[in-house]
Amino acid sequence: MRQIATILGAALLAAAPAGAADLVSAYTDLDLSQCVETDTDEVGATYACEGLGGMPVTVSEGDLRMTVSYGDNAADEPAMSQGFGPFNRLGAKIEWLSQPGGKPVATILRWYLQQGEGPGESQILVVTQLMPGATCQIAWIDATANSNANELARQAATELAGYFDCGGMPRVYGDFEAFELE
Repeated sequence: MRQIATILGAALLAAAPAGAADLVSAYTDLDLSQCVETDTDEVGATYACEGLGGMPVTVSEGDLRMTVSYGDNAADEPAMSQGFGPFNRLGAKIEWLSQPGGKPVATILRWYLQQGEGPGESQILVVTQLMPGATCQIAWIDATANSNANELARQAATELAGYFDCGGMPRVYGDFEAFELE
């Protein structure tokens, strides 16, 4: 009976999607002063930064609003057009999530969004899937409204990375009060 349970358990594990495996985290700094400025105009600049294992990270700032994309063709990825309306800035660390022994499949990056006209900021964690041709934001977690925001972001990466259709809006995990969702 024990052998049947072991065989059945192994078969169920083998049938689980790749995203169901525990992802391994690693962190890199995101410091634009350490990046190469590749383009400037009257309202902003674009930077080429180095991420985990040398993966390119492209950050664009225009009119105090940021966009971030990843990979060799980062400028052409959907993530490069996914920003936020309010003035915003990026956190100083990128969390990279990888299959054990594999390449990164997702990132988690903290964004600070200005609240209205006042000095207050909301914080959201943005989960981005890393797939050539489909690198895009896949989940938003309001870090101010959820005490377990990091856990929710890792859950989103596990469930969605590699499977998310970039044509849709990122999924929201947990409570969300950072801005009005459409």
